[in-house]
Parts: sequence; C-alpha cells; structure tokens
Amino acid sequence: MMTCQLVVRTLVRRSLHAAVSNAVTAAFEELEISSPRVGNEVPGAPALVEHAASPTELYARFPYSACAILVADWVRFCECAEQVPNGITPESLLAGWDGALLIVPEPLPVELRTLLHGRLAPRLSVALLADVYHSRFRPDIGRLAAVAAALPSDRAALSAIERAGIEALPVRWRVVLLHALRMRNEWSVKRLHAACGVDRRTLERGFAKAALPSPAELLRPRPMP
Repeated sequence: MMTCQLVVRTLVRRSLHAAVSNAVTAAFEELEISSPRVGNEVPGAPALVEHAASPTELYARFPYSACAILVADWVRFCECAEQVPNGITPESLLAGWDGALLIVPEPLPVELRTLLHGRLAPRLSVALLADVYHSRFRPDIGRLAAVAAALPSDRAALSAIERAGIEALPVRWRVVLLHALRMRNEWSVKRLHAACGVDRRTLERGFAKAALPSPAELLRPRPMP
C-alpha cells in the first residue's frame, strides 16, 4: 500500500474527462493508494481527479507537500502553453510536478521527444491516445505514481502564509510566480517582473501588499521540508 497524499490534476479535452477519471480512480484502487480529497480535511477521503480548464487552474489549491501528478492530453497541453505569459515554456508547465503522464497521438511529436530526453525525463511518462479507453492505461498511471512518490520533490518550499499571499496576487502574477517557483534556479527577479509585465518596484510593492517576502527571497532556493 502506498501511503502518501496524492493529488492528480488533469488537463485534457472534455471528451476524455470521464475515461481519464475512471482510469485514475481504478489505478488507485488497484495499488491501494490513499489520496485525500483536495480541500477536504478528512484523511482518506476518496481520490479526486480535478480537471483544469486553463493554465491558471493547473495549480489551484495545489498542496506543495503532496505528491502531485499531472495527466495531460498533449493537444490540450499545447493549447494551454500558447496562452501563458511570456517567459513560460512548455517545460516549465511540466516542471514542479512529481510526475506527469502525457497522452499523445501517433507518431510522437518532435518537441515531446526533446522533453523526454531533458532534465524532466525521470518524471515523465507517455501513453497513446488510443490506450485511454483500454485497461492498459491504468498500469501507466500506477507506475508513474510509484516513481513520483519515490523521487524527491522539485518544488520550492512554501509556508501556509506564503501560499495565501500568492493567492492574493493578480492572476497573471500568480501564474508566473508559481511557474518560477517550480524552476527557481532558472529565474531571476528581472525575469520575473518582465514576465509579469511590470517594473521591479511595482512587483515588490505588490508582494508587500500581499504580505509576501520580497521576490528575491521567494526565488532563493529552499529545500522541501
């Protein structure tokens, strides 16, 4: 039995919602994975698969201490990647997840092959679109969950107060900052305020108003607890 707080967020076409939800729930039951419902304080609540409608919803109520899995339809994922602010790449959309299962068409897209040979490779897995409606899709999810739980987290540690402050930021700032915190070694304050579309002083004032540490302090590398 795998005992960890496991959170699954999906980014798939509406036509795949039911099939993906059923496959994830079945995989959890087979592996006896305990996954509390997001936002529910009662441990052991049923596994919940939350569907994200846009990039801004990818990290909604995202518990940083949990083992976080992303199941993304490659076509929908690419559509969302085009909607995010400047400075956010497809790789950074995937960064910070403990594991990501990408549902892909055949043949494998060239840009995806690059990702599968990059630094995120240990956390990535692919499944063919045709397999989503078959039982062989469930083992893919199970294997990914097991690997994700075993790997150390790649996210910056955030306190409850910091998470609340981030939620108080303007939506664009929040999306950019959450991406930056998932690849903090590749971000600077200069890049952060440019991606947010404001100057440094405006960004710092906004952080202070939200009772957040300075941008520089938030981007400083910190290990997960």
